[in-house]
Amino acid sequence: MIAMLLWLNPLHAPAAQPRFPVPIDLCALVDASLVKQLVPGAKANHDRYECAWTGQGVGLTAESITEDPEREPWGSTNAQAHELYRKRLANDLAPSLLTIWEWPAIGVPTEKRRSVTTTVARTVAGVGDEAHTVDHRRPRTKELERVYVTFRAGNLLFKVAYTAIDGRVSAKRLRQGALSVSSSMAATLDRMSPPEPAPTSAPGIYAETPIACAMFTPAQLKDLGVEVGGRAGLSAESCTWSWRTFQKRLFLDFHAPQRGPAGDAVAQAKEMFAGWKSPESTSVDIGDEALVIGSGVVFRKSNLIGSLTARTPAQAQQAARWLVEDLS
Repeated sequence: MIAMLLWLNPLHAPAAQPRFPVPIDLCALVDASLVKQLVPGAKANHDRYECAWTGQGVGLTAESITEDPEREPWGSTNAQAHELYRKRLANDLAPSLLTIWEWPAIGVPTEKRRSVTTTVARTVAGVGDEAHTVDHRRPRTKELERVYVTFRAGNLLFKVAYTAIDGRVSAKRLRQGALSVSSSMAATLDRMSPPEPAPTSAPGIYAETPIACAMFTPAQLKDLGVEVGGRAGLSAESCTWSWRTFQKRLFLDFHAPQRGPAGDAVAQAKEMFAGWKSPESTSVDIGDEALVIGSGVVFRKSNLIGSLTARTPAQAQQAARWLVEDLS
């Protein structure tokens, strides 16, 4: 059983040396001249995991992200930071209806808290090892008020936020500013410790699971009778979509086993898939092989196994066909 857990979850296998194993001064990662342009006259305010620059109505922050408050960010491995990034991206793919925020240092005290809606995440190329951005907008005017960029560099995960209220900074400049700071930090980190080349997998083999919450289009989710925004589970390989009553309507879970006791990645996936076969299951022509079990479908494509449940067997089969087509 222990051996099986290791090949199912490489995050618990022996880890390589973290790219950044010691604390980093976040304030020193950002070019001072860039900060001066974005927040004129601001001084750096350093916290344990965060650096902030504030002015009247304008603020900039850079922080290290950790999932466990008891664990310092630089204590993570590259693989753990990658999985945490995938989970953050999965959750950021769901737009929020309303977020309430305050920041007294830039002129937003508790008694004058502001509300914003959050847009769906957009991935960004060329910033660290992987990155995405989201916008915060005023609900009525749709005025852009804050831009977040989340990016990973080795074993560290960062979030940069550039905020401006009441139109003090244009939407274009807010986006450019947040991305410029993120790019500056990533470039400084690359000079400190150059990134390692990414490992490659054999053709046709899934090195890891897709991000489940990103697998369906809004139109497809509407046909399946669920809301657009899904919520990731304990990791990015699973996602749940509900209706406004919060009743579960659609659930998707992926597994992408690598080489294991049964042989190579595909052989291992075939053995795992065989475990779902029973007198109550029915074979269906989806992917390399698939089974209908109650109101759910389990399918295999190469070494990737997907299992999903929907309100009806017909919806589950349609969803599975969409997934296989998208993965082709």
